[in-house]
Amino acid sequence: MSKKGISGRTWGGILTLSLVWLMAGPVGFNPAWAGGKIRVTPSVQVKEEYNDNINFSENNRKDDFITTLSPAVAFDYSTELFRLELSAGYNVTRYASESTKDKDLERYSFQSQYQMTERFRFNLGGAYSKDTTLEAELERAGIVYETRERKLYRATGGFNYVTSERSNLDVSYTRGRTEYESPGRADVDTEQATGSFNFMLLNQRDTISLQPFYSSSRSESLRTQIYGLSAGWSHYFNENWSMSASAGLRRWERQTSSRARGVRVPPYYWIMVADEDERKSEWGGVVNLALTRLGEKHRATLRYSRDYDYGAYGEMILTDKCLFDVNWDVWERLSAGFAGGVTLTSTESRNNQVDRTYYSLGPSLSYSLTENITVRLNYYYGKYHETVAGSDHERYRHLVSAMFNFNFPVEW
Repeated sequence: MSKKGISGRTWGGILTLSLVWLMAGPVGFNPAWAGGKIRVTPSVQVKEEYNDNINFSENNRKDDFITTLSPAVAFDYSTELFRLELSAGYNVTRYASESTKDKDLERYSFQSQYQMTERFRFNLGGAYSKDTTLEAELERAGIVYETRERKLYRATGGFNYVTSERSNLDVSYTRGRTEYESPGRADVDTEQATGSFNFMLLNQRDTISLQPFYSSSRSESLRTQIYGLSAGWSHYFNENWSMSASAGLRRWERQTSSRARGVRVPPYYWIMVADEDERKSEWGGVVNLALTRLGEKHRATLRYSRDYDYGAYGEMILTDKCLFDVNWDVWERLSAGFAGGVTLTSTESRNNQVDRTYYSLGPSLSYSLTENITVRLNYYYGKYHETVAGSDHERYRHLVSAMFNFNFPVEW
């Protein structure tokens, strides 16, 4: 693991400053803290799952029954001017046959928001989690990696400033670090800064926006940066239908060093970056489209996006996603859903290019036994096609699960 990047002392400083801001600012000396509402919600989720390809592998397929117990607690404090949300959770996962894959994962986060003036709102947050690359990156980026445990740290800050009755400015900054517990995997530091100037037209149905963007990813052997600018438009057709769209340009720069390593994707290898120092830059276009339908008993969303992003090890990927999500309230206690989509990714290095297509779809049923106890049934089908240096590889899996959720909210 790389020892460069954000040190533990730096992360400790970020946390300390956050707590000082909370205690000495809105909490300690401002009446915004007084007279608020407190909500504490302990919860437990129990999930039983059957997976017919637990490694999402091409040839050596293994199936298993998987039990996951997920206790968690959420804390919410809010006043007219201030809000604080804290959460903590733990996942205990046990495999019936493949016990070497048993894992214990955890997650913690806080998010705060403070209305400093009538026009200015500030927010601050942070998170820590421990997860595995296979499931997390498949959901996020549509890429199958080896299963590797990792730790993720994230600190966020930003503000919203109302410049007029019909315009506002949003600015956010995120700094993160990913640490891999496996030897030979370089840790990755990331930064992202975004802005959005939004202006509502006189008809109050249309909003146009201008969105600058910057992000970077750094590891021992690879550094990438993305600069961009997009223009956006959102429109409300009526109380049920709405849409949003944005398009723009991105410029990405990549610098690799001679310390680059190969990334293994069973049952073959591909080289993630060059074997010697290399610099490359390129321009590309990005698009985001969304169409939403909100009815009295149903909700539906269709999304398409094309953007540049980073893979689990900091490599540059071009991603096209088309996703849909539909939910119906069948009756008071029973709801049904259907979701799916396709994700296309492309990663280019000096030695080869990797193209991937990931399909997923699945229905779900959710039934409320009581106000705070629900049961959910899910089916999922996933198919993954990958082309590496002209060689095609394909894998698929089916998953069936039942989840019981128990919530115990307390307010005062």
